[in-house]
Amino acid sequence: MAPIIGRFGPVALPPVDQHYVAGSGKNDVPDVRGMAGSEASKKLNALGFKVSQTSRIDPSPYGTVVTQSITGPTAPGARIALSVSSSRAPVVPSPSQPTPPRPPITVVSGPGQPPITLAPGAIVPGIPPP
Repeated sequence: MAPIIGRFGPVALPPVDQHYVAGSGKNDVPDVRGMAGSEASKKLNALGFKVSQTSRIDPSPYGTVVTQSITGPTAPGARIALSVSSSRAPVVPSPSQPTPPRPPITVVSGPGQPPITLAPGAIVPGIPPP
């Protein structure tokens, strides 16, 4: 049995279009970190990308883009996720203002059992903290 390809002559493929290899350059995602979230979204939307934003606790100024999911070449119309600073850092008590100690709590177990006094901050399974 002879190979089928021999019946059709030489096979010549067209040259590879470099747009498929390296991209057209039109789909490069610019780095928008540090920009205002609204301006970054407008810029990316104008380039044809879909944009989603989430808030993130970060010390950067309020509304500033902190991270983005994609930079550089990507597919046309790709979704770019931006994290925007909410600038709300967690509240940590300063060392000059110590947290006042919590008073001990008393837990009464079952009938015929004496009351049990717990230290401040103790965790007892099944009993919510005060």
